[in-house]
Amino acid sequence: MASLGETILTIAIPTYNRAVFLNKALNSIQTQLIGYEDLVEIIVSDNCSTDNTAETVTAFIDNGVNVRYIINAANIGADLNIAQCFLEAHSKFVLILGDDDFFLAGAIEKIIAIIQNKGDAGIIFVNGASYNDKFEVIKTPSSQDGSFDVYHNKSDFVKRVNYYLTFISGNIIKKELVDKDVNLDDFKKTNLIQLGWVIPAFINSPYNVVVEENLLGIGSVENTGGYKLFDVFGEKFNLIMKAFIAKGFNQKYINIVNNSLIISFFPPFLVMNKSAANGRLVSEDPSPVLYSNFKKYGAFWVALFPILLLPRQFCRFGIAGSMLLKKMTDVRSILFARLNKNTIRIEKGYYSYQSK
Repeated sequence: MASLGETILTIAIPTYNRAVFLNKALNSIQTQLIGYEDLVEIIVSDNCSTDNTAETVTAFIDNGVNVRYIINAANIGADLNIAQCFLEAHSKFVLILGDDDFFLAGAIEKIIAIIQNKGDAGIIFVNGASYNDKFEVIKTPSSQDGSFDVYHNKSDFVKRVNYYLTFISGNIIKKELVDKDVNLDDFKKTNLIQLGWVIPAFINSPYNVVVEENLLGIGSVENTGGYKLFDVFGEKFNLIMKAFIAKGFNQKYINIVNNSLIISFFPPFLVMNKSAANGRLVSEDPSPVLYSNFKKYGAFWVALFPILLLPRQFCRFGIAGSMLLKKMTDVRSILFARLNKNTIRIEKGYYSYQSK
């Protein structure tokens, strides 16, 4: 096995009392690791689980999977456990895998191929598809041509990824691009501590990569919760983005992310928040957060204000505004691409596998 520092990819899984999901995640790694053992470091950071997590991890270790198993003496909170995964990683690139996510067939080989061919990327963003209670992936449209997109223009990358910068499993980070003076403790208890390394890697990157093919099976919203969604993605997300303005995450990028939140992210959750079927979302009044952070955007008054204004039995009709804006945004993107077809903004890359 390669010594620490020689591996090119760390897959680190923060976990707490999700042994069934963790078993699926580790199994998806084990089945794809043959021939790549010297290139991949595996970490599991157990946040003092009380279920059979230890037995699950030990079974994989006994079966020959080289897992560095960290067990916290006490529960340190989700954010700090996630941060511990990043800080403990010794590889060139770091993928923090949510314990309810897993790799689809061939994913690790493709990720390694991209790292070997585009090793200067700051972020390699990978897509995923949700799965059902049998871990069967729900098929969605996905590129299958063996290609990935290299974004040399930062604004284009933010437009493509937008609020998915918060998607822990989807953002593979080149660790050396993260500024040493970033204090991750500043972002604990935000539920978004991962932005403490995602945003710096983006700022310092010469280019970034997007893989349109689905490489992950991802847990649904039913597997998450326990926090105030509008406070996290409205208030705290904006505070973190603004904290990086001085380092180069300028207002233009913040505006792109916020408009995407307004048009695509918040509307269905607003309807859900007003209905009886609000799942595991913590009850909150979203109005103060949304008004204070987004009222300056024209899209707010079209996409969110009607839902906030309408009574519960009619609020779902308010989502028409966001649907209209999304259509207009899609059309504008198509027109922009056609008008700038002679300007190379996105480079096509293809998997080129090196010998195992």
